Amino acid sequence: GAESFTSGQHYWEVDVAGCCSWAIGFCNDSWARKNDMVLDSEGIFLLLCIKENNQCSLFTSSPLSPQYVKRPLGRVGLFLDYDGGFLSFFNVANSSLICRFLSCSFSSPLKPFL
Repeated sequence: GAESFTSGQHYWEVDVAGCCSWAIGFCNDSWARKNDMVLDSEGIFLLLCIKENNQCSLFTSSPLSPQYVKRPLGRVGLFLDYDGGFLSFFNVANSSLICRFLSCSFSSPLKPFL
């Protein structure tokens, strides 16, 4: 399985250039073991790109909310501060913040969701 995180700060980048339907972020171990995989449930922190009617839209999970970001995105940076309780997504090309999950109390190990 994927590496899991229980403390510390972690950063990596994902290349989403040319892709229009994707989801990246983190989920906790218990969410990863479930079969229903509901995207607006607790324990999952995602940035999603969904293609609908020839248009791509960005959303965050928990709760599902639209994000307004200039397209196209090339590389997305993910920064997890497990102990600080937040997760951030960045547009690497211009070093801008896309969105941030704040005041999270991570109670179990988090796994990358790619």
